Amino acid sequence: MLTHPVKINNNTIIDAIAALKNGGLIIYPTETFYGLGADAMNHSAVERILGVKARGTAKTLPIIVSDISMLLRICKQITESASVLIKKFWPGPLTIIFQAKKDLPTGIVSESGKVAVRISSSGIAQKIVKGLGSPVVATSANLSGGKSPVAINEIHIGVRSKAAIIIDSGRLSGVKGSTIVDATVNPIMIIRDGEIPSEQILNSLKE
Repeated sequence: MLTHPVKINNNTIIDAIAALKNGGLIIYPTETFYGLGADAMNHSAVERILGVKARGTAKTLPIIVSDISMLLRICKQITESASVLIKKFWPGPLTIIFQAKKDLPTGIVSESGKVAVRISSSGIAQKIVKGLGSPVVATSANLSGGKSPVAINEIHIGVRSKAAIIIDSGRLSGVKGSTIVDATVNPIMIIRDGEIPSEQILNSLKE
């Protein structure tokens, strides 16, 4: 198992995809922070991430998809407001909450049956998700409640040691993380103000 940072090249991404297909965990760069990833459809891999982060299932894990087709495999519908936000802000640091379809792993679905999703603007994250052909968990590579890492050396050794592949893309530019909105309610609800200001989100729905 590789637990040291590796330089980014096509083989690195191929190795990361192979690790995910085998149920392994990876650490990879997103457009905000370094993420701890797993195949979001692999129940045991999702459980492993919760264990590594020492995080219960009350707070679910966000995921990244490659496109709308993949999104429709995991959510029941795309509301009108969600459609507007997708066109305006995806790919990018906006996580949208949808009603989830049945039989998804417990760790990515809330007790109210919702799932948090985005399309990442990180080229590396996009290649990994497309190559896997399945949504990828995109939780911050930290212990629950800890600082979200913008550099590999900021990641707790207890998290780093559990990754099969660590992709080092240098220091990332994330400050607040992705903005999170619940699009299952009308009007939408801002859950977390992040890289995209909530005012910008709300104004986009008025246009």
